[in-house]
Amino acid sequence: MRVSALAGLALAVLSVAAGAPAAMGQPAAMGQPSAGPPAIRPTRDVAVEYQAQGRPDASGPAQSGLIRVFWGDHGARARVEMAGMPTWGIINLARARMIVVFSSQHGYVVLPLDPNRIPGLSIPPGTKMTRIGSATVAGFGCTVWRVRGPGDAGTACITPDGLVLQAEGHGQEHGMSGNGTLRAVQVRYGPQPAGLFEPPAGFTRIDLPHIDLGPAAPPR
Repeated sequence: MRVSALAGLALAVLSVAAGAPAAMGQPAAMGQPSAGPPAIRPTRDVAVEYQAQGRPDASGPAQSGLIRVFWGDHGARARVEMAGMPTWGIINLARARMIVVFSSQHGYVVLPLDPNRIPGLSIPPGTKMTRIGSATVAGFGCTVWRVRGPGDAGTACITPDGLVLQAEGHGQEHGMSGNGTLRAVQVRYGPQPAGLFEPPAGFTRIDLPHIDLGPAAPPR
């Protein structure tokens, strides 16, 4: 689970969920590797607002912003948006697709979705997660995990029902190194409106040429 570059969530529109187990693995002793990775997909419908900041490229300027993530259908659908941005993403795991909405063009594109290739949607092979403590974030308790993977390192605080409340880390990808932090500032559990997970009425689908996403990483 990449936790750098604004915790990888800003572009999980790009956002945030699945491929991970739908329930917690067996608890590990503090400081010991987990017997099973934690879920990173919430089992309850929830809306979360995160404060994110970091440097997607270590040589570039620092960035910050609010990221809103809405989960529906018990973690099967998600909407990810950045405050002030005219573009947002909708993830539908059951239909293996992602919709990217461009409000300024009144249009959207539909892309095939492989959770194993989206930061925050899966735990990549070779990633080691060690339970190191507990914390309270935005009024909710979570377990703190140390995360180490190929090119990445950091921590993540995850609730028992699979909601990531906080993440920080640094890593390298495509020759660029970056770092970032993500922290929930507001969490609201409850049913989410179905319309959040569909393009707005009247928006037109934009057809794109076939996109080859390349070979998928084997699921964990």
